[in-house]
Amino acid sequence: MVETRKSSDKLKILTIEAFHSQRKLTTFLKWHKKQVFNS
Repeated sequence: MVETRKSSDKLKILTIEAFHSQRKLTTFLKWHKKQVFNS
């Protein structure tokens, strides 16, 4: 029972990390596009 809880917590953390890195990537791509257009 404890193991199940642990793995679901791990999954939650991975999901949150993936979400944050995806947002970071999107922000970076938007910024990069702006830089390309400005130059």
